[in-house]
Amino acid sequence: MKFRIGWLVVLGLFIAVGIYVYNFFYGGYKVYSYFDRDFTLKVGDYAKVNDEVYVKLEKITDNRCKEETCEREGQQVAQVMVINDHRIRRLELGALAEYKQKIEKTDYTIILKEINEQNEATFMLTTNEDINY
Repeated sequence: MKFRIGWLVVLGLFIAVGIYVYNFFYGGYKVYSYFDRDFTLKVGDYAKVNDEVYVKLEKITDNRCKEETCEREGQQVAQVMVINDHRIRRLELGALAEYKQKIEKTDYTIILKEINEQNEATFMLTTNEDINY
């Protein structure tokens, strides 16, 4: 009996991993783009840049102060997943600080251009580090 329960647990894990992978690649809208071009994503969408890099927008967090009397300004933060060369990297890009990050062990830099009120974020993936925005 324990043997059958063990196999059911393993089968359940395989099904869960399969659903996660399916939702990642087919769950959102797919955008095709090129280096040094802007692309806009909603939460759950992903972009395929130059058939080399996948960028998926996982979540947008709004840390801005909604009250009248605030001591801090706050910012919107976009959490993205970047997949390239069989490596997965999770990055957080903010509207005020850390809007541009070099992706480690690659020649790519991802830039957050803007986050609008409809929970859409505009990004640019570039190989040129000298671009200032």
